[in-house]
Amino acid sequence: MARMRIRLISTYGIACGVATYAENLSRSLVAAGAAVEVEPIDLASVRGRSAEAVGRYYESLAERCAGADVVHVQHEHAFFGSNRNIAVLGWLVRRLSRQRVAVTFHTVEQAGRSPWHKFYLPRHQANFGWQRLARQLNRRGPMAAAVVAHTAEGCARLGDLGFAPGRIFHVEHALGDFRPGTAAAAAVPEGRKREGIELCCFGFLKETKGILEVIEALALLPPRFRLTVAGGLHPEDAQPILDRMARKVARLAPGAPDLIDRITVTGFLSQEEKEAAFARADIFVNDYHGEFFSMSGALSNVIGRGRPVVCSAIPSFLEFQARHGGLTLVPPRSPMALALKLLELEGQLAHGEPALARLLAEQAATCRALAWDTIARRHLEEVYRCRR
Repeated sequence: MARMRIRLISTYGIACGVATYAENLSRSLVAAGAAVEVEPIDLASVRGRSAEAVGRYYESLAERCAGADVVHVQHEHAFFGSNRNIAVLGWLVRRLSRQRVAVTFHTVEQAGRSPWHKFYLPRHQANFGWQRLARQLNRRGPMAAAVVAHTAEGCARLGDLGFAPGRIFHVEHALGDFRPGTAAAAAVPEGRKREGIELCCFGFLKETKGILEVIEALALLPPRFRLTVAGGLHPEDAQPILDRMARKVARLAPGAPDLIDRITVTGFLSQEEKEAAFARADIFVNDYHGEFFSMSGALSNVIGRGRPVVCSAIPSFLEFQARHGGLTLVPPRSPMALALKLLELEGQLAHGEPALARLLAEQAATCRALAWDTIARRHLEEVYRCRR
């Protein structure tokens, strides 16, 4: 039987959650017997360029995909010209008329709203590009197109945007292996005092990822709590988040004069540096408040580290918790609730409470259930064949 020939269109080989996803997926697809080639998106060719320049770039990319059985696009706003991203994606899909097409939407808009258009388009027009793309894919043959979201809510949103139910596939975000050997023991050894609590926020710096609220929570906590922000600037951060973080620290300084000394911002990390930062962490924090997140690549990096993971109760994390457990949830945009939960977890870490052991057992089970080889097989057997 001939191997399925797959072309992945994605960012690749850079510090980006979607790029990491594409790397892991391509590696797992090859291990499962597929022939995979990656067409890396050159962000310098699409970001801030004219519609004509972006169109020429993707026309060339489509030509290179001519021999594939399946073209799988990893979609995020920044890869396709931000506020015109869906129009450009539709343009690309039209030029892939001879291939079966799959699109994974790592961010899914809500019908009637758009993170890009809501400020300058009438409400009823906010999703016009999505609706046109849905019609375009729905007109294809019954086994010629598939769209993917990582959450059931994301799939429901795709349905509300007009994609036919038979085109929509729910494939959860794969997780890395559970590695308790890289994690600190839940309880401090007898006779040894815990020196402090190291919090870690991993991923792009962006306001919707809640970093300002985490800083506010840190100011409410005793000085033994420290924060490492392990990540670099998001490419679409028009007003640099570092400036807003500095102003936040300055505003909180009267009540927490040592706050600036308790925060470390690393910038982008090598793999070795990332592992070292993770090894130092006692608790991971994902205090997102962006309503359009389908799932978090940062969460997939940290949930297998044998540490508590505190997440805000946004829809994607609520769904993950209901399906799998393993998270500790707090209300979004609530520094006080976050601070209280972190104090509670400090006590659990100090005494090795059963609740913490159950939490880590849930994480281990989830990592096994959402292993990359399982997710790759689902793509090969269902998504790429457009059948369940």
